[in-house]
Amino acid sequence: MRIRAQISVIVTILACISASCLAVDLDSLFARVKGNTLEERIDSAGMAFYGLPYVDAPLGDGAGSRFDQGPLFRLDAFDCTTFVETVLALATAKKASEFEKRLMRIRYRNGKISFVERNHFPCVDWIAQNTQSGLLTDITAEIGKPWGTAIASAKITKKQWFEKLPLSTIRVEGISDLEREKRLAELHAAGAKFAPVTSAVPYIVLEKIITRKEVPPEEIARRKAEEADLAARLRTEEERAPQGETTPLEKKIHDELIDKRLRYLIQDVEVNPIFLASIPHATVLNIVRPGFSVPGSAMNISHQGFAIQKKEGTFFRHVSRSGARAKDVPLAHYLRLCLLSPAIKGVHLLRVNDVK
Repeated sequence: MRIRAQISVIVTILACISASCLAVDLDSLFARVKGNTLEERIDSAGMAFYGLPYVDAPLGDGAGSRFDQGPLFRLDAFDCTTFVETVLALATAKKASEFEKRLMRIRYRNGKISFVERNHFPCVDWIAQNTQSGLLTDITAEIGKPWGTAIASAKITKKQWFEKLPLSTIRVEGISDLEREKRLAELHAAGAKFAPVTSAVPYIVLEKIITRKEVPPEEIARRKAEEADLAARLRTEEERAPQGETTPLEKKIHDELIDKRLRYLIQDVEVNPIFLASIPHATVLNIVRPGFSVPGSAMNISHQGFAIQKKEGTFFRHVSRSGARAKDVPLAHYLRLCLLSPAIKGVHLLRVNDVK
């Protein structure tokens, strides 16, 4: 009993030290966020995290929560949505002590900290809650009017999504496997209250904001022959490789084939510069992929970040699994790459408002 008591004291002390360090980090971080306008503060807050790594599902509902005791916030790693949330909370807070409260209002329905109340689905939870609170305003139709907009529709079945949650969802230290399974069953049951809803997200049609350059017939023929040769070499190498293995040469040929397709795509397509310049600085930009599948449901939005205007042009500031770190990429280049995925149809835009 004495040893357990000593361990409990040590854990408490370590938790206090950790919380104290976070408070110090947050204070120093808040002091680095500069700007006279909200847009400038969003830009500055995003730059404060520049280069930090991508981590899948970095946050939970905090110590003591029933299902997911991952941290309520982190300042060292993000996924795409938690990056946007953290930047918004930091930029809109009037003082460092407001940051956590603002973040909870962004991440949870009515700020109630609970796995069940977390805004898991951007299209029906995150956007709806944060537009209703006044933090965000949908400007997709306004910006997209000259080019054309459409509606992405998907049936969101949160009940089935909850039922598909795996055992790894229960992130609680110190409980038995039996207790972990019991809590997962509780979580599955908690989703029963959600009825299916149809998500309708407006988006600016990607094909409407790009111009495809005319490629001479002889160049098209040359490219086809080049690709056919690479494809034939790839098939030959695949046949030689042991079953289920990829040889270094096979990978090299595959990478060369993809590289050529990307290079030609970038060469042959131009994103309308007037459209790019029309996006307000520090706008939340969502990538729309209508009806793409996740276990138990569909979704409409697959990625989030910020449109950032610089003297060099329009950039997309984001954190992604493929990019590994928080960074800026030219938005025109990013949208060209989106053309490689036929499922991506366009972009959805949200203006950030200065709310109390």
